[in-house]
Amino acid sequence: MDKKKWIKTFTKFDFGLIFFFLYTLLTIIFYQERTLFLDNPFQVFHMIVEDKIEIMAGRWPASIIRWLPFLAIKAELPLQVVLHVFSFSYLLFHFLVFVVLRWGMREKKLSDFYALWLLLISGHAFFWNNSELIQACSVLFIFMGLVKKEQSGLPRMLALFLNLVLLLFYHPLIIIPIVAVLIFWILQNKKRAKEYLSYTGIAILLYFAKTSMFTNWYDSGKQDAFKNNVEEYGLGILQSEGFLNNMQSFISGWNSVITLAALAAMYFFYKEKKWLCLLALPIGIILYNILIALADPKVSYTFYNEVNFIPLVAIILLGCMQLSHRVVANKILCLVLLLFFVFRISYDARFYTDRINYWESELSKVEEKTIKAESEVDMSKLLMSWASPYESILINHLGESRQEKTLLVHPKASDIKDRSNPTKFITHFKPYTMEEVNARYFNLTSKKGY
Repeated sequence: MDKKKWIKTFTKFDFGLIFFFLYTLLTIIFYQERTLFLDNPFQVFHMIVEDKIEIMAGRWPASIIRWLPFLAIKAELPLQVVLHVFSFSYLLFHFLVFVVLRWGMREKKLSDFYALWLLLISGHAFFWNNSELIQACSVLFIFMGLVKKEQSGLPRMLALFLNLVLLLFYHPLIIIPIVAVLIFWILQNKKRAKEYLSYTGIAILLYFAKTSMFTNWYDSGKQDAFKNNVEEYGLGILQSEGFLNNMQSFISGWNSVITLAALAAMYFFYKEKKWLCLLALPIGIILYNILIALADPKVSYTFYNEVNFIPLVAIILLGCMQLSHRVVANKILCLVLLLFFVFRISYDARFYTDRINYWESELSKVEEKTIKAESEVDMSKLLMSWASPYESILINHLGESRQEKTLLVHPKASDIKDRSNPTKFITHFKPYTMEEVNARYFNLTSKKGY
């Protein structure tokens, strides 16, 4: 390769690779913010104390993210390194999806669309990164890449089937973007409409088969709550706090970028006279928000709202690939979006950094094992109390304190049993013995109770 070709190759603007370079830097910088918030410290604690990877609600594909930090714990690497590895595992998962799309399936455009999707959804979802819905939507791009290929044969059909099964075990809501994207493709490609329709039917049949044959307490509870809300609210859900908040969130703040993407997709459908697609997109957005509101009619947390919108972004970008292509082909727009990505992550990080600082401040005021009621702490910072024993012991261990500490925040602190037992480590779900907790990393004493 001569000098000019070498320079051209390594100075070529590559949106996908540049995005993942920036994503990597932010993953390293904000590793604590990404791993010390609610579910992740719960998982780290379980890997340390119970010496296993916890599979939540039967969603076994999501456990792949936890294998690297689990191996780091087994190797007894410092806790700081374990958290770095955990934060990196989420990045590695997304990058492997990108690699499969770009080099494994030779779908460079689709890999760039995937990077664009990851950019647009990365706000609070960058920090509350453990949601199986995020991982499911990532794998959705591989599934749609397989659907897009025109080649026939057993290997492709087997890959499609296995990919679909994997998706359905990730998260039940993934059926919505699967069906929605396939419908958009049916409406835009008459030649392959029957093929896409068959995939839609198979996906729906497998969804109901999985739902009836593989149930778990969490999804069953969600289904019962959904049915009860349908009976209680009916059309009144349109006036519920949850629906109104969802619609307001969709068109305001960082999520307004998603609204702009939806409007741009509608413009492309209009230009190409795809009238059914033009009609289906806004109706679909409203119906999706109704479904989310029926699942939770009350106003939810910001990070929940953002994650709920993640499937919509996938539907828009995969359903209107003309829009995705125009965006990733425009270098100036890509640069603006990359700068937007870095600014948004840095801005949202403040809440999670302040939250860690608040924990450190609270821990500096308490004794080794302490219980507090929710009314005694700032719940606007903690948001939820169930993860408090895990967050507190990890944050304290990483800090400058020479004494191990844990702070249990509970809505009914005075009703907790065994609080005076010096050999118990109390959580919202189950107690542990001091021997179990102190097996690795921690060194809480058993001289006195809470």
